[in-house]
Formats: sequence, structure tokens, C-alpha cells
Amino acid sequence: MVGVSELSNGDPDVAVSDDELVIRATIDRPDQQNALNTNVIEGLLDVLAVADETDVRVVVVRGAGETFCAGGEINPMASAIGQGSQAYREGFSGGKFSEALGYTTR
Repeated sequence: MVGVSELSNGDPDVAVSDDELVIRATIDRPDQQNALNTNVIEGLLDVLAVADETDVRVVVVRGAGETFCAGGEINPMASAIGQGSQAYREGFSGGKFSEALGYTTR
């Protein structure tokens, strides 16, 4: 499992900061209105997993720039659908991401 201090390494699309009980994750794609793609979804899943397995009590997700999130990025979604991609099933169509948002063990 990834620790809070390791969450933002190498992922330019999700910036993370924490103060032990709160994780602040920023979707950092303002040029694309912070649209979700598989990198963003995977980054947010990592954040939620760490929150679930640590003393973190609050996860704040925000968008860089003026838009919180425009939804799913169309081209990657279309490509994933065309390829029958598991990324689409697990990411864009709900799956793990929606489950993680709606359920934690605490």
C-alpha cells in the first residue's frame, strides 16, 4: 500500500498534501477542466485507499483552476469502450472509483 507521503510522486495529474487527519487531493489538469482520465482515477483511488487504511478522517478533492471537474475525458473513454477496456469498466463506468467514494471500512 502507498503511504500518504508517496501519493504524489510521479503523478502530475493529482497533487496531494496532508496533515495527518486530512488529505487534500487536487485534480491538476486545469487545461482540460480537470476531466477524469485513468491516471486521475488511479491517483484518487490511491488517495482513498490510504485514507481507509490510516488515521485520515477527511479527504478533500478539489480541482485546480476555475473548474472542479468536467466529468470523464471523452477521447480516453471512447477509446476504452472501443477496446473493451477494464479501465473503462473499473474507472469511467463506476466500478472501483464509485465504490471507493461510497464505502470505507470506517
